[in-house]
Amino acid sequence: MVADKTEDLRQFETVVLAPVCRRMGLSFSSLSSVADVRVDFRIDQQPYRMAIDVGEPGPASSSGGAPRLAADRFEYVHFNSQQVRDDPAFCAEYLVRELVGQHAAASAPAGKGQPPPPPLDQAMLDEIKAEVAQANDQVKDPDAAWKKWAPIAAAALVIIGGLAVPAVNSLRSNEPEPAPVTAAAACLVAGASTTSGGLSGPGTTEDGTPCCPEEAPLKGDSDSLAYYTPGQEGYDSVTPQVCFTTPESAQSFGFSAANGTAS
Repeated sequence: MVADKTEDLRQFETVVLAPVCRRMGLSFSSLSSVADVRVDFRIDQQPYRMAIDVGEPGPASSSGGAPRLAADRFEYVHFNSQQVRDDPAFCAEYLVRELVGQHAAASAPAGKGQPPPPPLDQAMLDEIKAEVAQANDQVKDPDAAWKKWAPIAAAALVIIGGLAVPAVNSLRSNEPEPAPVTAAAACLVAGASTTSGGLSGPGTTEDGTPCCPEEAPLKGDSDSLAYYTPGQEGYDSVTPQVCFTTPESAQSFGFSAANGTAS
């Protein structure tokens, strides 16, 4: 019973009382005392004076409680659990009508008797009911708001993703192509070393092909005593037996420029 009562109080405060008071510019207190009578909620903001019980009737409903509340000019209102859980819109409208009636009674000229209930501001009442319905959905299903917006969010992500991919591809297309790894650079990684005089033994690429390192790019053929320079026709097809840094270094070792090679 305590758990049910606690749940009734939480739902009434969140779904009914808070939206009503927010729209009407009122404040309320919970688990309060009025004229020494314990009540679940109290509105005490002139001219509005209301004591509210939710769920099982509290002390205010006893024979001594109600008169003490009335004597202190508090209106006592009780909502049962079924009303709070099944029809919060009814509870909200009832509260609004009672509060509007209190305001009208306080505004009536003295000695004129009880005035008729004034017409409700239907627009305000509709706004309150809409807020009550939204709060009720949220209490029953905390994920309701997310479920409502999830399809829209998913569609937005798809659109953003569709815009982002071409943009990224465009950026990539504007990036300069990486420089190709030349045979000399690959050969340099192989660790061929250059000796004094500009002579170097050939290195090898990762696949074992003989090559000349970057610092000694001229290929020398020991059989023909000819050297080949990078860019010369047939340079790539020559298997170097020695390598030279410059034509002068090759010539100092007795090598001559191959046909088509500038000396």
